[in-house]
Amino acid sequence: MGNQTTQVEVKLETLPVFVKAGSIIPTVNTFKNLASYPNDSLFVNYYFDPQMKNTTYTLYEDDGRNALALETGAFKLTTISVQPGKSKLECHSESNNGKYEGQPANRKLVWRFYHVPESIKTIIINQTKIKVNTLVKHPKGYLEIIMN
Repeated sequence: MGNQTTQVEVKLETLPVFVKAGSIIPTVNTFKNLASYPNDSLFVNYYFDPQMKNTTYTLYEDDGRNALALETGAFKLTTISVQPGKSKLECHSESNNGKYEGQPANRKLVWRFYHVPESIKTIIINQTKIKVNTLVKHPKGYLEIIMN
């Protein structure tokens, strides 16, 4: 897919974002500064690509203030992976159970799946099976599953 040029017409107030197919991109809701960091939900955005057999992403989190967080072990790692099959997506999230100051006690994991073909009938998240036909496509084009 590389080695090509694409021209996209956009409005002045719009910023296009290009994402590599098969990517996992974690995000949070918008915030103005670290003091207002919204840690109640983590969005896991997955961009489907049938050619990607396994995609893995490791998320590093700390309090954003402790310059020695890595050295002192005051951080958390979460490994997120997606394996597409012919009719299913198998998704996993696993933490190293790390701890840091200000870490949320509970946080929703909101999975967003982009460009999922009709051939995918089931999405499995940490062994919980969800039938795709029970999901409603978001107006922005993705399927969303909220896990507590």
